[in-house]
Amino acid sequence: MKINLKPTDYIGILDNRYYLIKQIDYGATCNLYKVLDINTGEIKAAKIFKKGNDYEYKQELDSLKSISDSNYVIKYLSSGEGLLVIGEAIKRKYIILEYAKGSLFKYRLSTNNISEDTCKYIFYYIILAIKSLHEKGICHRDIKLENILFVGDEYSLKLCDFGFSASFFDKYNNKIKLKDGFGSKYHYAPEILLNQSYDGEKIDIFTAGVTLLSLVLGKYGFFKASVDDRYYDLIIKKKYDEYWNIILWDKKISDGLKKLYIKMVEYNPENRISIDEILKCEWLSDIRDANEEKLKELKLKMINELKGAEIQE
Repeated sequence: MKINLKPTDYIGILDNRYYLIKQIDYGATCNLYKVLDINTGEIKAAKIFKKGNDYEYKQELDSLKSISDSNYVIKYLSSGEGLLVIGEAIKRKYIILEYAKGSLFKYRLSTNNISEDTCKYIFYYIILAIKSLHEKGICHRDIKLENILFVGDEYSLKLCDFGFSASFFDKYNNKIKLKDGFGSKYHYAPEILLNQSYDGEKIDIFTAGVTLLSLVLGKYGFFKASVDDRYYDLIIKKKYDEYWNIILWDKKISDGLKKLYIKMVEYNPENRISIDEILKCEWLSDIRDANEEKLKELKLKMINELKGAEIQE
């Protein structure tokens, strides 16, 4: 298929195949672009890695390939190393992914019109995405609103960004503890902050708990999972009523949500709730037990609420 674009329609070319339409996001290891595939005429996303980040490239590529059959993660399309031309010509490794409408972070930042029911629906699919990873022996280690995307007009929820992901099995298929302190500010679990070896699955549960409350309230429930943080210290000391009085102010959330959140951000990872227990919890019961018609109704409600957010694709 022949694509006719004026030079003003794109900012660069990758591997002589992808026109870079605009930069979507940037990070320490790579930049993300909206691109046009010259061969197919399709809009896609290109994750272009910066020089010296071969480890992150391989880590993400290996994880994406191993979970390519999951419906809950961003779809991997291709990868390679090619010439990137933006002013100057340089060689860069890249991964091509399906294009998303925007991240959950951007939508949440742009609207206060998100009900607890919609948060529950979104969170349910986040947990299913994490479960699909754990079943493959992979932990994400960077669950946050920024790494959850909406894809297509149906607003399908997809987990993305596997640069910090890792296998929690050794070559003999034995479960192992991990040591690298990957993650994002405000999301680090206590065991990461204490430089302890840790269970990768429990890290994902903790960060998903942080993500849940930031989705519901539009703010973080604490700044640091440590006794040094006055909010999190209340969780450690099990002073939950005092914690909620401070965090919620005049907002209201259900008791079921409160109980689930506290169990997910438990200081002791051994006492932290499991993925299967999350899926069986009381708060998610109406989603878990919903028939197809009810799920469609909940999804439509989510789409209607999200459409109020001013997101520029």
